[in-house]
Amino acid sequence: MESAVLKNLQYLYIKDGENIYFGAHQEWYEKMWQKRAGCGPTTATMLISYYQSKKNDSTDVTKDKAEFLELMKEIWDYVTPGYRGVNSTSIFVRGCHEYAKKHEIEYEISYLNVMPDKKLRPTTEEIADFILTALADDNPVAFLNLHNGEEKNLDRWHWVLLVSFDSKTGTALMYDQGVSKYINIYLWLKTTLFGGGFVTIS
Repeated sequence: MESAVLKNLQYLYIKDGENIYFGAHQEWYEKMWQKRAGCGPTTATMLISYYQSKKNDSTDVTKDKAEFLELMKEIWDYVTPGYRGVNSTSIFVRGCHEYAKKHEIEYEISYLNVMPDKKLRPTTEEIADFILTALADDNPVAFLNLHNGEEKNLDRWHWVLLVSFDSKTGTALMYDQGVSKYINIYLWLKTTLFGGGFVTIS
Protein backbone atom coordinates (compact mmCIF):
# COMPACT_ATOMS: atom_id res chain seq x y z
CA MET A 1 0.00 0.00 0.00
CA GLU A 2 1.57 3.25 -1.15
CA SER A 3 -1.21 5.73 -0.46
CA ALA A 4 -4.36 6.10 1.61
CA VAL A 5 -7.15 8.62 2.14
CA LEU A 6 -9.97 8.81 4.65
CA LYS A 7 -13.14 7.15 3.43
CA ASN A 8 -15.51 9.74 4.90
CA LEU A 9 -13.99 13.17 4.44
CA GLN A 10 -17.49 14.63 4.66
CA TYR A 11 -17.45 13.92 8.41
CA LEU A 12 -14.94 16.76 8.71
CA TYR A 13 -16.87 19.34 6.70
CA ILE A 14 -18.27 22.13 8.87
CA LYS A 15 -20.95 24.52 7.67
CA ASP A 16 -21.50 28.12 8.74
CA GLY A 17 -24.22 29.68 6.66
CA GLU A 18 -23.08 29.43 3.05
CA ASN A 19 -19.49 28.67 4.04
CA ILE A 20 -18.13 25.15 4.29
CA TYR A 21 -14.83 24.57 6.06
CA PHE A 22 -12.39 21.69 5.84
CA GLY A 23 -12.26 20.92 9.55
CA ALA A 24 -12.33 23.43 12.39
CA HIS A 25 -10.43 26.63 13.16
CA GLN A 26 -9.03 27.56 16.57
CA GLU A 27 -10.06 31.17 15.88
CA TRP A 28 -13.64 30.05 16.52
CA TYR A 29 -12.94 29.95 20.22
CA GLU A 30 -14.22 33.00 22.06
CA LYS A 31 -11.37 33.82 24.45
CA MET A 32 -8.09 35.29 23.25
CA TRP A 33 -5.91 32.62 24.89
CA GLN A 34 -8.05 29.91 23.33
CA LYS A 35 -7.66 31.52 19.92
CA ARG A 36 -3.88 31.65 20.35
CA ALA A 37 -3.28 28.23 21.92
CA GLY A 38 -6.26 26.23 20.71
CA CYS A 39 -4.77 24.16 17.87
CA GLY A 40 -4.35 21.09 20.12
CA PRO A 41 -7.92 20.90 21.43
CA THR A 42 -9.25 21.88 18.00
CA THR A 43 -7.42 18.98 16.35
CA ALA A 44 -8.46 16.63 19.15
CA THR A 45 -12.06 17.65 18.55
CA MET A 46 -11.79 16.79 14.87
CA LEU A 47 -10.16 13.46 15.70
CA ILE A 48 -12.84 12.50 18.25
CA SER A 49 -15.72 13.86 16.17
CA TYR A 50 -14.63 11.79 13.18
CA TYR A 51 -14.41 8.67 15.32
CA GLN A 52 -17.89 9.23 16.73
CA SER A 53 -19.39 9.91 13.29
CA LYS A 54 -17.82 6.73 11.95
CA LYS A 55 -18.95 4.67 14.94
CA ASN A 56 -22.50 5.98 14.62
CA ASP A 57 -22.43 5.50 10.83
CA SER A 58 -23.43 9.13 10.50
CA THR A 59 -25.20 10.28 7.35
CA ASP A 60 -24.54 13.97 8.07
CA VAL A 61 -22.65 15.49 5.17
CA THR A 62 -21.57 18.50 7.24
CA LYS A 63 -21.43 19.54 10.87
CA ASP A 64 -22.93 22.79 12.09
CA LYS A 65 -20.28 25.28 13.21
CA ALA A 66 -22.12 26.34 16.34
CA GLU A 67 -22.60 22.76 17.49
CA PHE A 68 -19.01 21.86 16.65
CA LEU A 69 -17.77 24.84 18.64
CA GLU A 70 -19.61 23.53 21.70
CA LEU A 71 -17.69 20.27 21.36
CA MET A 72 -14.44 22.22 20.93
CA LYS A 73 -15.15 24.06 24.18
CA GLU A 74 -15.85 20.82 26.01
CA ILE A 75 -12.71 19.08 24.74
CA TRP A 76 -10.65 22.14 25.73
CA ASP A 77 -11.31 21.09 29.34
CA TYR A 78 -9.54 17.78 28.67
CA VAL A 79 -6.90 18.65 26.06
CA THR A 80 -5.94 21.84 27.84
CA PRO A 81 -3.00 23.96 26.69
CA GLY A 82 -0.42 25.02 29.25
CA TYR A 83 1.76 28.10 28.93
CA ARG A 84 3.53 26.41 26.00
CA GLY A 85 0.33 25.05 24.49
CA VAL A 86 -0.23 21.33 23.91
CA ASN A 87 3.42 20.79 23.08
CA SER A 88 3.65 17.02 23.38
CA THR A 89 1.76 13.93 22.31
CA SER A 90 1.52 12.89 25.97
CA ILE A 91 -0.61 15.92 26.87
CA PHE A 92 -2.80 15.32 23.82
CA VAL A 93 -3.17 11.58 24.48
CA ARG A 94 -3.88 12.03 28.19
CA GLY A 95 -6.66 14.51 27.42
CA CYS A 96 -8.24 12.20 24.85
CA HIS A 97 -8.12 9.34 27.37
CA GLU A 98 -9.78 11.48 30.04
CA TYR A 99 -12.52 12.59 27.64
CA ALA A 100 -13.21 8.99 26.63
CA LYS A 101 -13.36 7.86 30.27
CA LYS A 102 -15.73 10.68 31.25
CA HIS A 103 -18.08 9.92 28.36
CA GLU A 104 -17.73 6.12 28.55
CA ILE A 105 -16.32 5.94 25.03
CA GLU A 106 -14.05 3.05 24.15
CA TYR A 107 -11.28 3.76 21.70
CA GLU A 108 -7.61 2.95 21.44
CA ILE A 109 -5.02 5.68 21.06
CA SER A 110 -1.78 5.14 19.15
CA TYR A 111 1.05 7.63 18.89
CA LEU A 112 4.50 8.02 17.40
CA ASN A 113 6.98 10.60 18.69
CA VAL A 114 9.61 12.38 16.62
CA MET A 115 12.41 13.49 18.93
CA PRO A 116 14.63 16.56 18.49
CA ASP A 117 17.67 14.27 18.36
CA LYS A 118 17.78 12.91 14.82
CA LYS A 119 19.46 9.72 16.01
CA LEU A 120 16.40 8.89 18.11
CA ARG A 121 13.79 9.59 15.43
CA PRO A 122 11.72 6.95 13.65
CA THR A 123 12.59 6.28 10.04
CA THR A 124 10.58 7.56 7.11
CA GLU A 125 9.33 4.00 6.65
CA GLU A 126 8.08 3.82 10.24
CA ILE A 127 6.30 7.14 9.95
CA ALA A 128 4.80 6.19 6.59
CA ASP A 129 3.57 2.89 8.04
CA PHE A 130 1.98 4.65 11.02
CA ILE A 131 0.12 7.18 8.88
CA LEU A 132 -0.91 4.72 6.15
CA THR A 133 -2.17 2.13 8.64
CA ALA A 134 -4.35 4.70 10.37
CA LEU A 135 -5.78 6.21 7.19
CA ALA A 136 -6.41 2.80 5.61
CA ASP A 137 -8.47 1.94 8.71
CA ASP A 138 -10.38 5.20 8.18
CA ASN A 139 -8.80 7.02 11.11
CA PRO A 140 -7.39 10.55 10.66
CA VAL A 141 -3.99 11.39 12.13
CA ALA A 142 -3.29 14.33 14.42
CA PHE A 143 0.14 15.78 13.63
CA LEU A 144 2.18 17.91 16.04
CA ASN A 145 4.82 20.10 14.39
CA LEU A 146 7.09 21.91 16.83
CA HIS A 147 9.36 23.26 14.10
CA ASN A 148 8.45 23.26 10.43
CA GLY A 149 11.98 23.20 9.00
CA GLU A 150 11.84 23.78 5.27
CA GLU A 151 8.14 22.87 4.92
CA LYS A 152 6.63 26.29 4.32
CA ASN A 153 2.98 25.18 4.47
CA LEU A 154 3.28 24.33 8.17
CA ASP A 155 3.06 26.73 11.09
CA ARG A 156 5.51 26.17 13.93
CA TRP A 157 4.33 24.85 17.29
CA HIS A 158 1.07 23.68 15.79
CA TRP A 159 -1.33 20.72 15.53
CA VAL A 160 -3.06 19.79 12.25
CA LEU A 161 -5.09 16.84 10.97
CA LEU A 162 -3.79 14.54 8.21
CA VAL A 163 -6.45 13.04 5.93
CA SER A 164 -4.42 11.50 3.10
CA PHE A 165 -0.85 10.36 2.49
CA ASP A 166 1.34 9.16 -0.39
CA SER A 167 4.30 7.17 0.90
CA LYS A 168 6.22 7.41 -2.40
CA THR A 169 6.49 11.18 -2.25
CA GLY A 170 5.80 11.86 1.41
CA THR A 171 2.93 14.17 0.44
CA ALA A 172 0.07 14.51 2.93
CA LEU A 173 -3.16 16.47 2.75
CA MET A 174 -3.91 18.26 5.98
CA TYR A 175 -6.89 20.16 7.33
CA ASP A 176 -5.73 23.25 9.18
CA GLN A 177 -7.67 26.36 10.19
CA GLY A 178 -10.64 25.42 8.06
CA VAL A 179 -8.73 24.89 4.82
CA SER A 180 -6.89 22.03 3.12
CA LYS A 181 -3.18 22.17 2.25
CA TYR A 182 -0.53 19.77 1.04
CA ILE A 183 2.68 19.26 2.99
CA ASN A 184 5.67 16.97 2.63
CA ILE A 185 6.19 14.82 5.72
CA TYR A 186 9.60 13.61 4.57
CA LEU A 187 10.88 17.15 4.07
CA TRP A 188 9.59 18.04 7.51
CA LEU A 189 11.26 15.00 9.09
CA LYS A 190 14.57 15.81 7.43
CA THR A 191 14.63 19.49 8.38
CA THR A 192 12.66 19.96 11.61
CA LEU A 193 14.79 21.00 14.57
CA PHE A 194 12.41 20.14 17.41
CA GLY A 195 10.35 17.26 16.00
CA GLY A 196 6.79 16.57 17.08
CA GLY A 197 4.59 13.52 16.76
CA PHE A 198 1.55 11.73 15.41
CA VAL A 199 -1.61 10.52 17.19
CA THR A 200 -4.61 8.51 16.04
CA ILE A 201 -7.60 6.85 17.70
CA SER A 202 -9.39 3.71 16.61
